[in-house]
Amino acid sequence: MDYNNKALTVSSEAEFSSPERAQNGPLGTNTESASPYGHLNALQAPSYKGFGRLGVVSKRYVLQSVIKDVLADVSQDGGRSKFHRFIACKQLSAAFRPSSPKKGDYQILKRWEDQISIAKVGYSKTEEGKIRGAFTGMCRCDSVWICPVCQPSIAEYRALEVRKALYDHKKAGGHIAFVTLTVQHKKSDPLASTLKAVTDGIKRVKSGKAFQTIKDRHGFIGSIRALEHTFTERNGHHPHLHELWFFESEVNPTQLKEWIYSRYSKSLKKSGFSCSKLRGVDVKLCLTNKEIDSGRADLDLSSERSIAAYAAKGINVDQSWEEFSTSGVWGVPEELTKHHLKKPRTYTDGGTVISYNAMAFALHYMDLTHLLRIVKDEQERKQITRDLMRFKKLFIEYAEATFGRAQLYWSRGLKERFGIYQLDDSEVGEQLESLVVHLNHLSVDDLQKIVKFRLRPAIMAIVENPEYADDETRSLKVREFIDNQSERVMRFG
Repeated sequence: MDYNNKALTVSSEAEFSSPERAQNGPLGTNTESASPYGHLNALQAPSYKGFGRLGVVSKRYVLQSVIKDVLADVSQDGGRSKFHRFIACKQLSAAFRPSSPKKGDYQILKRWEDQISIAKVGYSKTEEGKIRGAFTGMCRCDSVWICPVCQPSIAEYRALEVRKALYDHKKAGGHIAFVTLTVQHKKSDPLASTLKAVTDGIKRVKSGKAFQTIKDRHGFIGSIRALEHTFTERNGHHPHLHELWFFESEVNPTQLKEWIYSRYSKSLKKSGFSCSKLRGVDVKLCLTNKEIDSGRADLDLSSERSIAAYAAKGINVDQSWEEFSTSGVWGVPEELTKHHLKKPRTYTDGGTVISYNAMAFALHYMDLTHLLRIVKDEQERKQITRDLMRFKKLFIEYAEATFGRAQLYWSRGLKERFGIYQLDDSEVGEQLESLVVHLNHLSVDDLQKIVKFRLRPAIMAIVENPEYADDETRSLKVREFIDNQSERVMRFG
C-alpha cells in the first residue's frame, strides 16, 4: 500500500487555528482539497478515536506533542537540543528556564513553589464569543514555523498589522502590488539551498540603480515580505515568497512582472537555479472594491477570471477600520501570515500531487504512527516504519532550514509610517497571555502529572466544554480531573 500519497485521514489542519476567519479560502486557489479516506484509518486506533471530537486548542497541543516527538533527538554541539525552547514550550513553568529540560528540574522548582506562581489554567474568548482554553505562566517558544500552539495567535496579530497597513494606504489613495516569487527545483534539492536562492533573488531585485528608478518613478515607500513552504512527493520542498509593494502612484502589473522576472531569473541563475516566466513570478494588484467594480483603463476586468488574474481580493475602504479589521474574510493579510491554515491540496496537473505544509507534515506523521499500532501485516509495518523515518527526516530538514528566520519582514520605517507599534513575537505572546481569564493554579506536582500523563489536550477540552456554563464549574472539573488521573490519556499530548 502506498502510504505516502494516501490522503490525510484526520480532521483538516485548518481546524487547528481560527477556522471562522477563513471563510472564503486562500487567494488564487484553483485546486481541490484532499479528502478521501484510505482503507486503513488512523482514527480506528482505540486511543485516538476521540481526536476528531477534540476542540481547536486541544488539537494544537496534540500536534505540538507530535512535533516534539519528531524533533526530540536533534542536537547541537554539546548535546543540547537545538529546539530546546520548543521542547519546553507549554511543558515547563516559565519561573524556571533551563537551557535543556531535565527530569530533576521539577524537584528544583518545587523548593520555591510557595513563593512563585508555577502555572495556571484559563481561557480567552474569540470575537465570536467562543471559549479557547489556555495555559499561562509556562515557557513559550513563540515559533511561527513549527509550533501549533504559539503560531496561530502570533499569526492572528501579524495579520491584523498587515490589514492595518493595507487599509490605511488604500484609504489614502495609495497603490499596492502583491508579488509572488518561487523557483524551479528537483526533489533532491535541499530546502536550505532553494530557500537561500529565493531570498537572495529578491534582495538582488530590490538593489541597484534599476530598482532606484522604479522607486522614484512610482513612489515606492516600502514592502512586507512573507516566506512560505509546501512539500510535494513529486518535487520535494517548495519555498516561495510573497511581498506587498507599497507605491504612491499607479503601477502596471504586467510591466512590473516583466521587470521583476528579468532581474530575478538572472539572480537565480547565479545560484544554480531557474524559474519559468509563467509561474516563477506573479504580480497582482490589491484593489479596493470600488476599483474592481469601476474597472481600470490599463486592465481587462471584463470577467471574474481576468479579475482573479490581476487583482487580489478587494479591500473595502468604505467600511470603518473597526468593521474592516473584524470582517473575517480571507484576504492578502491572511495569505501572508496564515500559511498554517491552508489545507493540504490535491493537484491534478498530469497526475495526483498532494501538497503538504508544515502542520500537514505533522498530521501525516501522526497518521503513520497510529497505523503502525493497528497494522499486523509484517510487510506493511516495514513500509509504514520507512515512511515514518522519511517524514521525520523531511520535517527536521524543514525545521532546521527555517530555524532563526523571520516569517514576516517589514522594510525599515514602514510600520512607523502606518502607526503600528513594534512588538516582537515574544511580546505578542505576553500581551495575549495577559488577556486570559484564570481558573486554576497549578502546583509543581500538578504540572509534573500533566506532562507525564499527557493531559494538556484533555484539560483544554474540559475548559472549552459548552456544558460547563460558569468559571466555578470549569475550575472544579479541571481540578477533579487532575487529581483523579493516574495514567496516560493519549499517545500524544
